[in-house]
Amino acid sequence: MTPVERRCLDAVLRLSRGDVAPSYAEIAAAMGVGKTSIHRAVHSLVRLGFVEKTPGKARSVRVVRSTGIGLHVEALIAQYGGRAVAAELARQMERG
Repeated sequence: MTPVERRCLDAVLRLSRGDVAPSYAEIAAAMGVGKTSIHRAVHSLVRLGFVEKTPGKARSVRVVRSTGIGLHVEALIAQYGGRAVAAELARQMERG
């Protein structure tokens, strides 16, 4: 996985709100890159088996497997949303 793909996966996790996936524009803005980079990264992540996407459907990127993150964290994301979990993880990482 490339650094851009990893950042894209992290952004999808962080920006997801329950069953609502972030748009490519939201992911691009969060990463500070263009939407073309997001299209490429999502395509690669689908090929690698980290995300699923429904062709032709907006906001359909869904993480199905992640790296460096346990199943309990994925369950928390499903329950509380990606932003809340990402914020808590960031707080814990700052504490060391």
